[in-house]
Amino acid sequence: LHDSEIDGSLYFSPFLKAQLSPVRRFLNMFSKPLDKLLPTVRTPHGVTNAMLLTDPEVLKERDQDPYFFEQMTVHLYRQLLKGIKATQSGVKLMTKPVLFQVAGQELIVVRKETSLFYSRIPAATDRTYRFYPQMRHELDNEVGRDQVYRVLGDWLVERQQASRFQKLHER
Repeated sequence: LHDSEIDGSLYFSPFLKAQLSPVRRFLNMFSKPLDKLLPTVRTPHGVTNAMLLTDPEVLKERDQDPYFFEQMTVHLYRQLLKGIKATQSGVKLMTKPVLFQVAGQELIVVRKETSLFYSRIPAATDRTYRFYPQMRHELDNEVGRDQVYRVLGDWLVERQQASRFQKLHER
């Protein structure tokens, strides 16, 4: 998909760099050779539901969700890294409107990397950044998500109106 084929993009706590413990960073040094030898080896990813969000009702549901996986294959991890690298290298190609909504109590991704990435989006791009200091990673399931959805809805309406205005004046 190329930027010219979309009208804009939005991101909730984008996964641009994982927060890793020292032990996990050490183990990850072996992920590349392990991916070649034993790509289906599973290791705990270390993410818990409480790291993702704080809403007690959603946490209760999530804790009983049989589809929440606690391990990932080495190959999946390497593919995530490859996707992050491609995203990072393609930032200058982002010329359409973007909305970043970012959690303040982030325990999954390195928030500083999100800010750096956002700052590297071309300055002429229509960019919007919203920060939620009391929320965790999963903004769409977090306490206060109505505010997140309101910002998203307003942003979409504004872009739709701007697009109609532009099309009207292109005639």
